[in-house]
Amino acid sequence: MDERVQKILKTVITAYIETGEPIGSRTVSKKYDFWLSPATIRNIMADLEDLGFLTHPYTSSGRIPTEKGYRYYIDSLISHSDLEHIDEEQFLSRYQNKRTDISELMHETSQILSMLSHYTSVVTTPRFTNTIFKHLKFIMLDNRSILAIFVSQEGIVHNKFFAVDEDYTQKDLDWVAAYINDEFEGLTIGQIREKLIEGMRMDKAHYNKLLIRVINKYSEDSFFDIGDIFLDGKANVLDHPEFSDIEKMKQLFKTFEEKYTILKFLNRCLDNDGVKVIIGDENIGISHCSLVVANYKDGNRVLGTIGVIGPTRMEYSRIIPLVDVTARTLTKALSRE
Repeated sequence: MDERVQKILKTVITAYIETGEPIGSRTVSKKYDFWLSPATIRNIMADLEDLGFLTHPYTSSGRIPTEKGYRYYIDSLISHSDLEHIDEEQFLSRYQNKRTDISELMHETSQILSMLSHYTSVVTTPRFTNTIFKHLKFIMLDNRSILAIFVSQEGIVHNKFFAVDEDYTQKDLDWVAAYINDEFEGLTIGQIREKLIEGMRMDKAHYNKLLIRVINKYSEDSFFDIGDIFLDGKANVLDHPEFSDIEKMKQLFKTFEEKYTILKFLNRCLDNDGVKVIIGDENIGISHCSLVVANYKDGNRVLGTIGVIGPTRMEYSRIIPLVDVTARTLTKALSRE
């Protein structure tokens, strides 16, 4: 795609993002000085449609971007100068209050992001396997049911009920908890799991049945790896004409209710660096929507993901830097906790 064609594609996409109306060649010619006739621009736009970057509604001669067009725009056409500047230190000042619960910080981040983006925000709490273990406590609820309370050094509390097939006393539970606390404080949950399982292989006789039961729970990915998710500003999507279609709106809100599905999808983004933009069918099945996500960290350790869900006709030049700064700010805020 030569530079002239790129400029016309970028112009159509930015104009459509701004107006929400199909863009015609005459509009492009009048609004932007390309030194090209409307007929030449129309031919180029027709070529872009043939290539799958643009399409047009049946009721209009103007063009709108396809998901392929948005992908090319994000990957190749947005420049650094297009992105809005956000004062990171001013943003960080929103996190000056001291907190005792990391969930409060996650929730606050979600609220700030939805307010500033005018879209729906999503913030995942750290997956427990990515956090550093501080201590563990067991509480006997009855002879066959136990509550496990795991606390990380980051302040994350993870509760889990599980059943056992033998009778245990609170003293038995306290012994197992004390053993794990003494042996494994300062390790990640993933490291603890590996060390426990390897130790059991080497000397199974050393472990009593209750500890083996706990070890087996450590080996279940679903027990620790999911985390939780905050969604704020769900009603913001109603401000966008794309969701005046009742079926599109139902699909989106159904996905919002299936938080577990969103969480599993976002957990697959934990290996990414920087901001990732996921468009339409690339995502979890929310058609006509895009996700802009980035990871937040503790040092070099990725803890979780934050992002924005909105229509594909999203203000990417504003949302990409906003998500980026929010992720970096949350990383700094966690280092202050």
